[in-house]
Amino acid sequence: MNEVVLKLKRLHPGQQRVINEHKRFNVLRAGRRWGKSTLGTQLCIDPAIDGFPVGVWQPTYKDLNEMWLEISSLLFDITSKKNEQLKQIRLITGGVIDFWSLENPDSGRGRSYKRAIIDEAAKAMHIKQAWEQTIRPTLLDHEGDAWFLSTGKHENPYFNELFKFKEQFHDWESWQFATIDNPYIKPEEIEAARAQLDPFVFAQEFLGEQIFVGDKPFFYAFDKDKHLVKDVQTNFKDTVYLSFDFNVNPLCCIAAQLGRDYIHIFKEFRLANSDIYQLCGQIKTFFNSKTYFRITGDSTGLARHSTNRGNMNAYAIIESELNLISKQFDLPANPPVNESRTLCNAIFARHPSVKISQDCKYLIDDFIMLQANKDGGVDKSNPELSHLADCYRYLINTYCYDFLL
Repeated sequence: MNEVVLKLKRLHPGQQRVINEHKRFNVLRAGRRWGKSTLGTQLCIDPAIDGFPVGVWQPTYKDLNEMWLEISSLLFDITSKKNEQLKQIRLITGGVIDFWSLENPDSGRGRSYKRAIIDEAAKAMHIKQAWEQTIRPTLLDHEGDAWFLSTGKHENPYFNELFKFKEQFHDWESWQFATIDNPYIKPEEIEAARAQLDPFVFAQEFLGEQIFVGDKPFFYAFDKDKHLVKDVQTNFKDTVYLSFDFNVNPLCCIAAQLGRDYIHIFKEFRLANSDIYQLCGQIKTFFNSKTYFRITGDSTGLARHSTNRGNMNAYAIIESELNLISKQFDLPANPPVNESRTLCNAIFARHPSVKISQDCKYLIDDFIMLQANKDGGVDKSNPELSHLADCYRYLINTYCYDFLL
């Protein structure tokens, strides 16, 4: 038989330490770019090459696809059979690697494995049920081991319990590593991120800490002493940015001016029991006819028919009523709430000049009073809150999306 050489990445000292210190059940929490995926790949391949079955679980089918493609490529020369539909790789050594999605916590039930790898374990909604009722029993026949790998991004109390099991059970071990522990990441890159991100997000993303912000205000980095001013500097000869949120009641919009080193929000519009035409009428009354606008907001406004005056969506009405042209509209898909929460709080914490007029009463109420739900999303239990905050989220997502890049 011809010799086959597999080209795997060399493990750095932190990754090698995990290998050296491992026990039967292992939990790793690591900062971004520490090398969790590289370690997971090697953990997956080693027992399979020795002829054993391995199970890999990811939170969603979409998540597992990247790891599937990488391992499929690495093992191409020693693969005897690959089933794309079942996500299974069989090797000429007799080893088998199965990939499963944790969207169904029963995935893998009835199988037998030498090693179970649960990647991004803290992200999986059903991790407790999947581990206790499905994955743990798959390790009995081979007396197999298990590896829980994750970043600190996702707030999952059960993952935190797993991390602390080493304090109760002799066959459990856990580690926490920061991004800086990867010797291939330049320290100045870490410091640049520290300077931009708010402390919670930096601790979560780069120090590998699990930060529970679900019980904090949604805008936990907002500081009324720092961000509120009586008079926001405006110049209507410059572009005015309007960000809309469309609800049955109320309709909302905020007006801002943005520059490289400033974000100034100077006006809010909030109309109860109204329509887009009346909202546009208020905007036209406040601004002069020469004001140049750029428009963003809730992307669902592209689909909603907000009036009986014709078959027009909300943004078509705005374009007509404010005498605009299509190139003045910037309408990306609505951002995931957790991602926009991270960005909005980073802006509040680190941006050099975020100023909000004290006259923006409803927006300020949202910043102060809006709570996060248990998943870090927006608590919508109070119908009076969140509408102006959504305008702000859309504004930041559209025009300041690169602040964290």
